[in-house]
Amino acid sequence: MRMMGYESFAAFQKPINKATATYIALNIPIQEHFRQVLRDIDGETVPDFKLTRYACYLVAINGAVRKPEVAAAQAYFVTMAEAFRHYILDAENVERVQIREEVSEQEKTLSTVAFAAGVTQYAFFQNEGYRGMYCMDLSELRQRRGIVSGRSVLDFMSGEELAANLFRITQTHAKIRNEKLQGSCAWSKQRTM
Repeated sequence: MRMMGYESFAAFQKPINKATATYIALNIPIQEHFRQVLRDIDGETVPDFKLTRYACYLVAINGAVRKPEVAAAQAYFVTMAEAFRHYILDAENVERVQIREEVSEQEKTLSTVAFAAGVTQYAFFQNEGYRGMYCMDLSELRQRRGIVSGRSVLDFMSGEELAANLFRITQTHAKIRNEKLQGSCAWSKQRTM
């Protein structure tokens, strides 16, 4: 209570009531987040609350902003929210980069398997995979996305799209291996049947 700049329990009760109303609207059990306690402040036992971080956040945003302590708490929570947003974005980017690396590794493996199966022009073979997935050649895909030469199309794919391409590549590898396909045209013949 005093940490938020409130001198009386009655004044502190207003932001508490607003915060608990939010919990009620969200069907979140209040008892887990707002625990009423007695504190000894300057030799006097006074009622107070022990709050979870989320409850403290709700109390802060419902508090009197003219109080420096409330303003500082609001600034703290805004900073934490921004840091969390960056953390989530970074986590998504890390996952995307990991999938991107896996796609590159699987493309190398597929290249080896395709050459062993008699594919002599891997670029045409690879282009067939893109045609099957995107209904367009790799060059058309690059042009549609505005990708400059020298950059891989994989660098411009989301994590989900990379995962879909990873699936395409691993399934192509499995098909060649399981059906013992041979020759440069074996894959396109299988697609047209």
